Amino acid sequence: MVASAAALQLASPPIPRTRLIGREPERITARALLLDEAVPLLTMVGPGGVGKTRLALAVTSDVAHAFADGVVFVDLAPIRDPVLVLSALAAALGIHGTGERLLPDVLRDALHPRQILLVLDNCEQVLDAAPDIAALLSSCPAMQVLATSRARLSIQGEQVLTVPPLAIPLRADASVAD
Repeated sequence: MVASAAALQLASPPIPRTRLIGREPERITARALLLDEAVPLLTMVGPGGVGKTRLALAVTSDVAHAFADGVVFVDLAPIRDPVLVLSALAAALGIHGTGERLLPDVLRDALHPRQILLVLDNCEQVLDAAPDIAALLSSCPAMQVLATSRARLSIQGEQVLTVPPLAIPLRADASVAD
């Protein structure tokens, strides 16, 4: 059964168990970019384990109020085949079965009227799905995407925020060797 646009059941972002530490400059920048309707896609790029997902969750919490139709979170970590990205998105939206219609058309119809933030986490292994994401963005003008990845998606209009490793603070009593 296909969920109607009025009855989408969005997959909410997970709630972090810890507070975000040491990412205030990146958080401020990401928040400003996502609140700019002229930015269709913000990709947080950095090495694995650097905290991109945790930062994305904090920023999502900061800006969720600005998206009248909510936020949908899609964890792409278990997906290796780019063809399955749209299916994962449909599942996160509560869309099950498309009948005779093509999935990209169903997603476009469901998302087109929506002011929604789509959070795509762990995009690096499905970068070949970027054209599908670009097509959705071009046909859904009120939708914005926040992606986390080890590499940029290379989609027109993409803004990239580099998330570097956190600096290791020196202990006050530690001496620095020459």
